[in-house]
Amino acid sequence: AVGTVEYRSITQPVRSLNKHAAYVEATATAVDTERKVVVCEAVVCEGSQCSIDEFELPYDRVVIAVGATTNTFGVPGVREHCLFLKQISDADSLRKALGNAFERASLPTLSADERRRALSFCVVGAGPTGVEFCGELRDFLAADAARYYPDLVGEARVTLLEATDQVLGAFDASLRAEALDELRVRRLATDNQDIAGVDVKLGAQVTEVNGTHVLLGEADPVPYGFCVWATGNGAVSVVSETVSSLGEGAQAEAQATARGRLAVDPWLRVLGAPRGEVYALGDCACGAPPLPATAQVAAQQGEYLAGLLRGAGRYDLGAAKPCRAGGRRLDELFCETEGDSVVARPFQFLNLGILAYVGDSKALAQVSLGDSTLKDTGRRAFALWRSVYLAKQVSLRNRVLVAGDWVRDRVFGRDITRF
Repeated sequence: AVGTVEYRSITQPVRSLNKHAAYVEATATAVDTERKVVVCEAVVCEGSQCSIDEFELPYDRVVIAVGATTNTFGVPGVREHCLFLKQISDADSLRKALGNAFERASLPTLSADERRRALSFCVVGAGPTGVEFCGELRDFLAADAARYYPDLVGEARVTLLEATDQVLGAFDASLRAEALDELRVRRLATDNQDIAGVDVKLGAQVTEVNGTHVLLGEADPVPYGFCVWATGNGAVSVVSETVSSLGEGAQAEAQATARGRLAVDPWLRVLGAPRGEVYALGDCACGAPPLPATAQVAAQQGEYLAGLLRGAGRYDLGAAKPCRAGGRRLDELFCETEGDSVVARPFQFLNLGILAYVGDSKALAQVSLGDSTLKDTGRRAFALWRSVYLAKQVSLRNRVLVAGDWVRDRVFGRDITRF
């Protein structure tokens, strides 16, 4: 979002991933579990004329892995005035807004108050997304804004609003305290200009966002040039539609915990749907107990479910426990024997740890090693954070491009070009 990594460096054409898979670019609007079809919409353009085509795709088994959208919690003005950090298009919009803020502040027609507001950047939500964006934004201010806008960068202010009493709630208390210290510390830019620390406001409940301020109930409103909403996940429309279509029963009963997501059993089968036909994973799914909405969880669920469906010809996936008759094969690692049957083991999440970047080439690391937890901060944690970031890219092409972006950033600085 601030130009450290280019968009194309972290994206990969989906058609290149599996030559045996057929790909259809469309929006799924509903899953009809009775007729076993997915209802889709596609935008078809010929020249300058576009139309929407609706069609249905039949299935034997369907996996719902549509992720989640940003949860606004019904706060007025969020959709109209805030920026988000979910899709590549969001990062592009945010990058343009950052450049526009500085260019607007440089106009001679602005008053001092208008200039300060234009350079006030507000972030709502102190989870990993909000904290990491604050860290990257301060890096941009210290390294690049100071070079391109030396007369303005000293007036830039970053405010982080969090409704709870802590940042990075999933981390250990000592790491949360370290994160707060790193965010709040003042920094020197490349030309020795003073860059203010992040103004972290805990217990700040946002009640409304208007065109110029974030309202905090009885507290003073926070002015902003742009506001980034990074507070949590909400259900995508096709997920909400599927939950509603499943009616009363196991799915409805599980919604007290699932909260709009698709409740699944230990084998990731959607509750209330014909057993063994509908599966869900990632941010749109909720098991018992609920797992964190992270890429780590989704990746492990995807790998598990791929293995389970590969054995669909051998296992009865419609049974209470996916099973088959006969003895255990040598290649069946994720199964166990019950009587005369071989039963697929339920999904088990292996927590490998969590990482977060806090700016100035420093990060937090909380890594699980068996029954113990390794905690680290600073440059070593940053090296680990970047190593994992690089390793988790989709392809070798992505890894090379991302590494090249990091080198380019160090040598030439971030690209602030806007189109």
